[in-house]
Amino acid sequence: MAATLPAWLSKIRAKQQPSSVVGSVLTLELRKFTELRDSVDAMFKRTKADRFLVLFAFNGKDYMKFASAIYEQHKNTASAHLSVGAVSKYVHIDIDEEYRKMLKRAETEGLVTYSVSKMQPSLLKDIYEAEGVQHMKIAHLKRVEDFGGEERDLLIYCTVATHESAAFTNAESTYIRAFMSTIRNEVFEAQKGP
Repeated sequence: MAATLPAWLSKIRAKQQPSSVVGSVLTLELRKFTELRDSVDAMFKRTKADRFLVLFAFNGKDYMKFASAIYEQHKNTASAHLSVGAVSKYVHIDIDEEYRKMLKRAETEGLVTYSVSKMQPSLLKDIYEAEGVQHMKIAHLKRVEDFGGEERDLLIYCTVATHESAAFTNAESTYIRAFMSTIRNEVFEAQKGP
């Protein structure tokens, strides 16, 4: 099972974040990396999920313009190989209106489930179809207000996906909801931040 953090993360930190935000929000890779990796591995063992990403959306208050994958982890399956490399492929990508709606819905509801075949045409649907992803869940993790000292927010969210044709069962969905809550509350909210 692979877990990856992007090399470009330090460049974004230097350009867009004051040191207080760097020290609080993005210390994940130093203090919580092992905990996150182990939690994702446990979730992979208990569900059909085979892809986990943490992403940022930024450059807006309500209207997020860009997204970047900052962490990825995959179950070692034949079909998951198409999704490997997200942190290098999905860097500062322009997001469309459907993607923004999904982020807003996840922020409002906490966790949202989608079957890729039933999604509205969008960048995210195109990405998932190219990777062979069949079902996904998107969860809001944290909003950092006035990111970089400007009137722009940083939205941190994650996705859990499967390449299998069968949707997540009720038991798997319950486990994933609890997993997402743990990630939100213990990995992201536990950090002191603005």
